[in-house]
Amino acid sequence: MAVFVDSPELCVVTRAAASLCGGAKAKCRIYPLAKAMALAAEFCGFFSMNPFDPARGECLYDIPPIITAEALREYVTRAQNISGLVVAREAARHVVDRFGSIREVALYACLVLRPGLGGLHLEKPDVNAPLKLKDKQLALIKHESITPDLYWLIYKLVLEYDGSDHYTEDGAYEDKRRVFDYQALGLTVIPVTSEDLSNRKALEKLFKIIVRQMVKVDGEKLAHRIRTTLRNEGYCDCRELLLSAILAVE
Repeated sequence: MAVFVDSPELCVVTRAAASLCGGAKAKCRIYPLAKAMALAAEFCGFFSMNPFDPARGECLYDIPPIITAEALREYVTRAQNISGLVVAREAARHVVDRFGSIREVALYACLVLRPGLGGLHLEKPDVNAPLKLKDKQLALIKHESITPDLYWLIYKLVLEYDGSDHYTEDGAYEDKRRVFDYQALGLTVIPVTSEDLSNRKALEKLFKIIVRQMVKVDGEKLAHRIRTTLRNEGYCDCRELLLSAILAVE
């Protein structure tokens, strides 16, 4: 008896195709793109969602990636005549390796996608990449190495997503040590929680804090662009759909 199993790359394409079929939301290109991005980020990252209840089911963390973002891009570039391929190609352009949770994916998408897709179109940050530190820098910090969730070298800015494990006594202590290290390295660290992604007002407040740091490098032109984007009701609606689709809140 032969058993045929789709490759992870093909699963991303078929997820995009399935999301294009049926339902009013599926008519919007954001919905299938978000679904394809979420699955691709899971395959390329260190987490695995519960397939039966992705919004509320138990999630596994710190597991090896199945594929790389580069392998996915190579596959969708070569593939032909498959439903969902156009959406999968767009998703593959945005996905990177090493996401640690689905909420990191949602935050990343809101920051880097263009406004018409629900994002702010900011510079892409490094994702869960260990900082390359010199001996003098290592002597300043308490850890042997340090790996920010999201990091922009040009802005000296770090975003750290604080999940439920951060609210334990050990987690809080580790957070303080990590913040100390970032400050010793001259980096600004902004903590992010699930509450920041829970509603429009909280998310916009977080965006303004992030952009305030970036404006120190890019100037007021960036601040004006972001203010214009946040005032646009159509873009805000796109962002809400993007978030709900990635986080499987439907």
